[in-house]
Amino acid sequence: MSDVERALASERELVIEEFCAAGFVLEDQCTLLGEINIDGELVEHEIVIPAGFPIEMPKVSTPGGEGGLSWHREENGNFCLWSTDGAGDLSWRKASAIIERVVDWHRQSRAGWPNDVTDLDLERYWPRLSDLVLYPDLAPLIDKECKVVRHRLENPTLWHLEHGRPSAKKDSRRSALVLSVGEMRRPLHNLFEIQELLSEQEAQRLERRLTSGDLRVLVLVYTRGGYEGALVLFVTSEDPLVLSAAEAAHDGETTRRMRAGFDAAVLADKSVAVVGIGALGSHLTEDLARSGVGSLTLVDSEQLRPGNCIRHVLGHKSVGVSKAVGMRTYLNQMQLLDSSKVTALDTRLATAPEVADLFNQHDLVIDATGNGPTSALITMTSRELERDAISACIQRGGTVIRVDRFPLRPDEVHSAEVPAGGPLSVAREAGCGDPISPAPPWVCAAAAAHAAGMAVDILSGRRMYPPTLLQYVVGESGTSPVVTSA
Repeated sequence: MSDVERALASERELVIEEFCAAGFVLEDQCTLLGEINIDGELVEHEIVIPAGFPIEMPKVSTPGGEGGLSWHREENGNFCLWSTDGAGDLSWRKASAIIERVVDWHRQSRAGWPNDVTDLDLERYWPRLSDLVLYPDLAPLIDKECKVVRHRLENPTLWHLEHGRPSAKKDSRRSALVLSVGEMRRPLHNLFEIQELLSEQEAQRLERRLTSGDLRVLVLVYTRGGYEGALVLFVTSEDPLVLSAAEAAHDGETTRRMRAGFDAAVLADKSVAVVGIGALGSHLTEDLARSGVGSLTLVDSEQLRPGNCIRHVLGHKSVGVSKAVGMRTYLNQMQLLDSSKVTALDTRLATAPEVADLFNQHDLVIDATGNGPTSALITMTSRELERDAISACIQRGGTVIRVDRFPLRPDEVHSAEVPAGGPLSVAREAGCGDPISPAPPWVCAAAAAHAAGMAVDILSGRRMYPPTLLQYVVGESGTSPVVTSA
């Protein structure tokens, strides 16, 4: 046994001793039985201190079922005392802390969990399958039969709920019925509880269809706290009837955009041109699309080469394709932006009118080329037209990230140029005119993140970023890997 294992075992023994001192009886090596005073009423509780304690939480239940069925009780009867998200301090390490939490659980349960967080996870109260079912907007499907289609080649545990009645000739299709059960006051645990929410006739018909094999999947649409959820139940046995829950996820634009960030609604109406879709530019393009930018124009005349793939978003399947065209296809395949919202220009910007057109047609132009003449043309045009631009690059052999915005306000100046230095690049690739930058992939991704942050700052209208962001990502003598600004 290691020192860590001995320390954990010692804590487990100590908390068991504390429970015994509080009047609990040790039934076996891990199970304790005893009464806890819940506002004057003594209620017997079973407390299991698992072998993995204190890394693993204690398991608490009431043999008599006291506390009722609620959102904070597992299907097996165990109390949900701590959320995994807020359990980093392992606050159950003392018997007194566990008892205090149990008392509070009962009080909250009796009050109906007045300050409860709305969780849409009804499947946790049922026997679980490892499958995942993707479903569309369900309103048009309520009270209708549809089909659940399994994609064997894509993923044997991935299903799609689709419009239309299933074909009995194909075993990969299963009949599904979608029902609405309204607002959930407590979780559902079995078919009887589902039937209580239906009329007597509907309840009897549902049971007949489930036990006869006519219906294989039941989808319950419910609401909780104003939010809509779906519980997908598969018939895993007909005699006796057993329903098992699969994880369900809405597959729609609204859900995909939930994690885009608080600026997504504003960014949806913005258009951005990214010039240079190399290592930095490809990550930047993806960041902007994921953040909700409504339309993009991508400009790059180069094809993707095999050596690019180590730092580029695109993989080997895109080798030989224009970087701009490849990124447009990638964004569409990832359902980040429809191809109609992405313009790919397989060209090199060389004239002032071309650059001026970009500024006139977009809310922001970003230079990610690392090419001196192109960068100068973009920044000069930005100043002349007084239109927003960003220039992002990696300097000093991949050790410094620099992001500048243009045009400057009257009282602003950019940070001074970074002195030359850093690792010397001696790598060259046949057919490639420039030496290969030694910047590692993570630096390219970090530079893109800084540029995306500055872009969102401009597009959102906050405009709180300084004129220059500098980050020495690889510390050298006299520097530290922190972000500095003008």
